[in-house]
Amino acid sequence: QKSRFDLIGPSYEEAISRFPTARSDEKWLLDKLRLQPKDVVLEFTAGSGYLTLMLAKKAGKVVAQDISSIMLKLSENKAKKEGVSNISYYHDEDPDWPGLEPNSFDKAVCLGGFHHIPDQVRAVRNAFRLLKPGGILVVGDFADCSNIQKYFDEAVHKHTANGHRGLFLTTSRMINIGRICKFSEIVAERIDVPFTFSSEQEIGLFYQLVHALRQTQKEALLDIKRYMGIKKEGNQLIVPMDYVYALYRK
Repeated sequence: QKSRFDLIGPSYEEAISRFPTARSDEKWLLDKLRLQPKDVVLEFTAGSGYLTLMLAKKAGKVVAQDISSIMLKLSENKAKKEGVSNISYYHDEDPDWPGLEPNSFDKAVCLGGFHHIPDQVRAVRNAFRLLKPGGILVVGDFADCSNIQKYFDEAVHKHTANGHRGLFLTTSRMINIGRICKFSEIVAERIDVPFTFSSEQEIGLFYQLVHALRQTQKEALLDIKRYMGIKKEGNQLIVPMDYVYALYRK
């Protein structure tokens, strides 16, 4: 049976490729990772490679894990086009990632897919096991009890082929997960992240595509206005997206 991610993969990738500068949710993570040329990095829930290629251009090696083979194939095709060859793709639905060696990664990262992990403590515990002593894990995802959470639960869930369910993040939950998993250093922050566009038409199209919504662009735009709102800054339109970020050091 195809997962949600197999079904939305091509539409999601079209949104990312058509609007490559819309997102900026990776900046906090990249700043905290402080990637070095020899770093071996695990990216779990890597998806179609939005962050993967950025990681690969700064690190020595990236292992991209996802439960969707279609998403990973989209990522692999992009890497080939850009001549990036230091990524290995790990398609595995086993939540314990048995094909990966303990204490073998300098850094680990998860952006945007953490809310889809059913057992988040288990995932962070596995990242701890795979990291070298002193290694760090960074996570970024949508905030619970927020406008974006309501948008996903009420609009996206209603208008996608197989719904949208997620366990969204709070700073206190991420701190407690870090404590449970015995990380020595834990940081968690909640931040409004600007998604940037040049027109309302772009906003409607981006959100329609990125979630593979069964809505017109105008309907998608109306939901964005209703739930998140749109701010104007100079010639740009900003959709504020409420994120929680966490850093854990082993």
